[in-house]
Amino acid sequence: MPIDRRVADLSDPIESSSPLESSSNRFIQTNRKVVQTAKKRSKVPVSTEPYSKKELNEANKVTRKKEELLSEMVIQIPSFLYETNFEDEYMKQIFVEAKVEKTNSSLPIISWKRKVKARYDAERDIFIPCKPTEINEKNVVIHIKAKDFVNSLIEGAISLLVDACREEAKRHNQTAVSHIIIIVEGYVQFLSKIRNMEDKRYKKAVLDKLNPNDDKTGSKKLKKQEDSVSLSAKEIDQLVNETQVSLNVNIFPVKNNKDAINWLQSFTYTIAYALYDKFERNISLANLGTVKSGTDTKSTYFQTVKQFRLMTEPKVEKLYGFYNSVFALYSRFQTNESLGTDNFGKNIVPPSTQSAMKKLFTSDDPNDVVHE
Repeated sequence: MPIDRRVADLSDPIESSSPLESSSNRFIQTNRKVVQTAKKRSKVPVSTEPYSKKELNEANKVTRKKEELLSEMVIQIPSFLYETNFEDEYMKQIFVEAKVEKTNSSLPIISWKRKVKARYDAERDIFIPCKPTEINEKNVVIHIKAKDFVNSLIEGAISLLVDACREEAKRHNQTAVSHIIIIVEGYVQFLSKIRNMEDKRYKKAVLDKLNPNDDKTGSKKLKKQEDSVSLSAKEIDQLVNETQVSLNVNIFPVKNNKDAINWLQSFTYTIAYALYDKFERNISLANLGTVKSGTDTKSTYFQTVKQFRLMTEPKVEKLYGFYNSVFALYSRFQTNESLGTDNFGKNIVPPSTQSAMKKLFTSDDPNDVVHE
C-alpha cells in the first residue's frame, strides 16, 4: 500500500519533540558563552617572574655553611705584592674555598669580589634571584711592612698612599664608599726593637758619663742604627692613633706573613657572612640585642666602673653607696687624693683601682696608660 507523502515527510515524533533533548540543546546554546568564559577564568595564570619559587626559597634560606659562604668570595691581590710578601703554598693551604685572583695594580691594595646568584632588595628585605654575576665589596686592605709603615708615618706619606688606594677602589666600586684597613706586618716586633735600642742608648749614655773615655765606638754604632727612626716607640704609637682618626682608617698589626694570611682568611669570612646578617644589612636593627653598656643610670654606672681591674659586682655596689655617679667620682678626685674609707676604716676600693681611677679623672695627657 503506497505511503502518503505527507506522512513520509514527517520526522520521528520522539526524535523531534523529546523534551529532554530539546531543552538540553537550548541550554547548551544559550549558555555556551558563559561556560567558555568560566573556563577562561579558572585557568591558572602564568608567572611573569624570571625565577621559580624554588630559586627564591634557595636565595632566602636561613642557614648557610662557612664553606658555602667562602666559596662565593674572590680575594684580589696585586701580583707584585703576592710574589714578594705571600707564601704561595701556605696561601693555597688556607684559601681552599675562596678564590685567589692576582691583579695588575701597582698599589699594595687587597680587595674582594662576591659571586652571586641573587641580589638584595632593601625595600622588601629579601634576596631576588638573578643571573650569576660578580659584585665588588666595599672593604679594602692595605698591606705594608712595619719599617715602611713607620717611615711613611714620619714623612707624612701614609695619607698619600691611603688617598691613592681609595681612588682606585672608587673606580672599581662606584656605588659604595670604601672602608680602608691597614695591616702592618711585624709592627709589634719593630716597636720592641726600638724600645730595646732606647734602653741600650740610655744605658750607654749613663756609662759614658761615668767613663767618658771608654768604648766610644759602640755608642757611634748604636747611634747609626737608630738614625733611621727619629721617633720613640711611644711617639710612634701616638702617631698611629692620630692617623686612624685623621684618615678614617683602621690599623691592625700582624706578626708575620702567615699571621697576615690567617688574618685575611678570617676577614674574608667576615665579609662573606656580612651580606646575610640582618643587623649588617639593616642599620635600623643594629642597636637591637643585648645592651652591655647598661639600660638605665645605675646599670650604666655599674658597667662603667666594672671596667677597672678588681672591681667586682659587690665592690661596685659598695662604691655606689658612697658615690652614686661618675661625676661624683670625678668631683671627689678634683679635691682629694683618695676616695676615703668606709665605716670600718677600710678603703672603699682597692689601692691599685683607686690609683687607676685617679689617673683617669685627673690626667691631662690623653695617652696616659690607666693600668700599668
